[in-house]
Amino acid sequence: MTTRKPANLNMAWSELMVRELTRLGAGRFFIAPGSRSSPLALAAADHAAAITVHHDERGLGFAALGWARATGRPAVVITTSGSAVANLWPSVCEAHLDGIPLILLTADRPPELRDTGANQTMPQPGLFGHYVRWQMDLPCPDVKVPASYLLSTIDEAYARAVGEPAGPVHLNQMFREPLAPVRVRDGSAAWQQTVARWWRQDTSWQIRVVGKRSPERRAVNDVAAWAKRRGIIVAGSLALSDDRAAVCQLGDAWGWPVLPDVRSGLRLDMEKHGVVSMIDQLLLGDHATNQLRPDCIVHVGGRLSSKRLNSWLAEAKVPYLHLSDHPDRLDPYGVVTDRWVVSPAKAIASLIKASGKGKAPAGWRKRWMELHHRLETAWRELLAESDGLTEPAVAASVSDLIPAGHGLFVASSMPVRDLDMYGLSRRSPPEVVANRGVSGIDGNLATACGFALGRAAPVTVVIGDVALLHDLNSLGLVAMTGVPVVVVVINNDGGGIFSFLPVSKTPRHFETCFGTPHGRSFRHAAALYDLPYMNPETAAAFREAYYEAVQRGVSCIIEVRTERAANLREHRRIQNRLAAVINHA
Repeated sequence: MTTRKPANLNMAWSELMVRELTRLGAGRFFIAPGSRSSPLALAAADHAAAITVHHDERGLGFAALGWARATGRPAVVITTSGSAVANLWPSVCEAHLDGIPLILLTADRPPELRDTGANQTMPQPGLFGHYVRWQMDLPCPDVKVPASYLLSTIDEAYARAVGEPAGPVHLNQMFREPLAPVRVRDGSAAWQQTVARWWRQDTSWQIRVVGKRSPERRAVNDVAAWAKRRGIIVAGSLALSDDRAAVCQLGDAWGWPVLPDVRSGLRLDMEKHGVVSMIDQLLLGDHATNQLRPDCIVHVGGRLSSKRLNSWLAEAKVPYLHLSDHPDRLDPYGVVTDRWVVSPAKAIASLIKASGKGKAPAGWRKRWMELHHRLETAWRELLAESDGLTEPAVAASVSDLIPAGHGLFVASSMPVRDLDMYGLSRRSPPEVVANRGVSGIDGNLATACGFALGRAAPVTVVIGDVALLHDLNSLGLVAMTGVPVVVVVINNDGGGIFSFLPVSKTPRHFETCFGTPHGRSFRHAAALYDLPYMNPETAAAFREAYYEAVQRGVSCIIEVRTERAANLREHRRIQNRLAAVINHA
């Protein structure tokens, strides 16, 4: 690689940062317009593999998070100083709790302008507290600071972002004038040449090798002895296909059922043997409590979306192994007895080998699967009985109709719960993701846009009206992403989830403080961003509209209008019918 004479040291410094991040594997830079960050933005525009520019820093942070979710690689976020940095807070919290790698490059005023009342200046070092894996307040570009120091700092930041656990890192970069690429004789060309070796190669300044841990043999043998008992495998969020395959292999080897979360990659897959997709419905009846109580539990992967499943597992009070490559504790009920922070696929291979031919009693997994098939048949029959456009019917229709190869982003609150409960199993299921680190409703649409960019393939978003209102700016991302994003918004005129909570039993102030009706449609929001808009009124019309949208391959909004009280009644009706199926069985 050859060098070119930089305009000034700010530009030379920023170029090294961007080039090193790109060499390390950061494939996309997300940029918010700003003056103090001009050197970083211009360097990214010149030297990064790809950039995304968005005017809203909060949405930008979530879009970067969605890209990193899809690729497993760190996204780089560039902002100017002041409140622009503070707007990254929600996405940083989500990345921290869900182990998503982000690298935040925030521009800042120089030391002489701090605590002086200078415009757009606030204390930025340490702003994100312990929610970042690592942070550094970088000095203003100066030829007295070795270029090798800057490169090794970038290497450290990247390693912390992708390490165990992965997560966000924060590099706060001070800049003095000039911020534009004006020519200045400041020794920047000579400074660049102090790392001539780096310029001659195409690899990063440092090469790191990190070993993967494996479970101790004694621990493996202890858990392998569970194989002959009546156990269950719970699959939480699983990002790697090797881990998903290993979970199913363990179920087959030990004769245990697999209970999948919606983010496991197994919930909608009908071709995986032993997967009990209708677990949330199965737990509605007394049968699970009376006859399906396990002797032991192996939980692989991240947290679970279903409150009903979490509660049932907590009540079991049996040996409970949580197996994940993420070291954070996931034990809100205090029931985990064994924790392995290792590669799930490697650990499961060790367990299968150590258990030999050990297997659960005959008929244990078969009984689970019989109940699952009864439930799925009953749910399909319920769907066929009516052409009403209900929220459970939307979850079923989208999971059934989404084309192979498309991604599915499910927003927080009711959409993720409905897909977990009412999604239909199928061949070639979509990749399903959701923001369940903090489980907030902010930034969901922006995350979906970043997810589409990272996959370089179409994505369907199922989102509630309040979540979409919360992230309305991100319709601009939908319009500019260049990858089809089909937005299915369920508009029940407010916070539908609160109708399911105990606070709904106290009508005083319920609508004002919780229901929060807004009386809005999204037709004009779609028009503002030149997005096609559809408003089907029956289940058949919705299926036709959705099929048309994914076949045309364009971004659009499909708005489904429902009513909160009717939605509550419909959920109760379905649950009563399915509980009767289980109790009868």
